[in-house]
Amino acid sequence: MATAGPQPQAPAQAYAQFPGAYGQPFQTYSQYGAPQPQGAQQIIRTEPTETKGWKITRSALHGAGIVVAILCIALSFSFKGTNTEVFTAWYSSPAAFIAFVWSLSELIVRAVRKQKAGIHPGAHVGMCLLIWLAASFVAGVHSTFAAISHYGDRSSNCDYRYDSSIQDYTYYNCTLPFNGRFGQWIALTVFSWLLWLIYFILFIGSCIDTHRRNQAKRQRVVIVNPGSFWGAGQGWQQLPQGAQVVQTAAPGIPLQNRDSAQPQNPMPTEFYSEKGKEPQRLSPTHQPAAPPQITEYYTPSASK
Repeated sequence: MATAGPQPQAPAQAYAQFPGAYGQPFQTYSQYGAPQPQGAQQIIRTEPTETKGWKITRSALHGAGIVVAILCIALSFSFKGTNTEVFTAWYSSPAAFIAFVWSLSELIVRAVRKQKAGIHPGAHVGMCLLIWLAASFVAGVHSTFAAISHYGDRSSNCDYRYDSSIQDYTYYNCTLPFNGRFGQWIALTVFSWLLWLIYFILFIGSCIDTHRRNQAKRQRVVIVNPGSFWGAGQGWQQLPQGAQVVQTAAPGIPLQNRDSAQPQNPMPTEFYSEKGKEPQRLSPTHQPAAPPQITEYYTPSASK
């Protein structure tokens, strides 16, 4: 009866594996400690800074607006008690009075805040728009009256009667237009246009400041997400692209790819006859064929 030679011992580990295939050893969630509470992040928005030149210019315009408004009010009330033609001068008082109060309020607020910030630019847009629209209406009315009043033409401010000696009408008791105050009327017209110009410039500047303020509010703020509290990655991990795996044979553990010249299970080359005689060797022609070379790979499975 033929008996085989001593069988090789089975390796402790059947196949050599990639050392980092399973990542770090399994650790429970409690080992990482309880997550620390994350405080709410405050979004601090910075107000757009004003240039020093624009601050000085705006303060100077408001100061000039106060002076011009006072002059318009004084010239308007100087025509009090005249004929109905110059009663139109009273129309300029409300616009000039509003301009005076608004510019004075702006300068007071800036003085209290030490020139850091004044009234909200959105309020400036509305008030300056109202003032320059009213001032343009008043200045237009004054210009119209100044144009249609012919300076030096006494016929528009005279009495007339029929003179039989010349058989024609003659004029008498003639007065100058605007009761001789045509120069004051022209001055009131000029100051009304100047009031319109000052608050039109302030209106444009307030629109720019409001746009910059609204644009700063719409700026995107990136909030860093602290992320979910998870432990280290566990289980099978895919090798990075381009990484080279070098397998080293552990002591006493053979690799799965053995040389074909050394078969895993060597076949017996001797056998004993039934009569118990000396063992006979197989001839080279009777030796079994070598098993085919098989390359084995180990792929970890998700299911256990």
